[in-house]
Amino acid sequence: MALPQVDDVAGDESRLIGCQERDDVGDLVGLGVSPLIQPLQLPRRVIVGIGSRGYSPWMGYIQDLRRTLGSRPLIMVGAGVVHVGSDDRLLMILRTDNGLWGLPGGALEPGESLESAARRELAEETGLSAGRLEMLTVLSGPELFYRYPNGDEVHNVVAVFLADEVTGAERPCGVEAAEVHRFPLSDLSKDLDPVDRFAIEHYLAHRARST
Repeated sequence: MALPQVDDVAGDESRLIGCQERDDVGDLVGLGVSPLIQPLQLPRRVIVGIGSRGYSPWMGYIQDLRRTLGSRPLIMVGAGVVHVGSDDRLLMILRTDNGLWGLPGGALEPGESLESAARRELAEETGLSAGRLEMLTVLSGPELFYRYPNGDEVHNVVAVFLADEVTGAERPCGVEAAEVHRFPLSDLSKDLDPVDRFAIEHYLAHRARST
């Protein structure tokens, strides 16, 4: 799991639009680009990417583990969201940690439910709110092992949810999601995150069985 530093975004306030600030008890408050808030003045653990795909490297919990374990493998539990519109286009984000396209989603925070994590990550990464969520599957196993560009290793356990309806204006977070795009199911990007590719394959198999 990549662990970007706060310095990576300091001085580029435009990348903080759509992000959030978390206080010591984990509450989230909206953080626009305010002249009263300077990134360098905030403790590193306070910056939380409102967008990245699962497995948010900005979470203090994960950072603490990494400080102790370094790049050794972690078991990472997260949730992802599959939303396909009436035009058969799949909602995806361009991840900033590896430059690949993936599903909206992210790691659980301590005490959070899988469904709550799915809703939070969707909103953080895309600006969209989900209506009813249906759990499609829980994925685990060797196919979900991933080594990030910086050497951090994770064994992912991912709950995949289907979102029939989403509302709001699409707005990527520049910290962890550089773009939001809808790809035709018949022509998905070849640059897919390998964990998300596995999840999408399960969705397509489910879709084929349902028709």
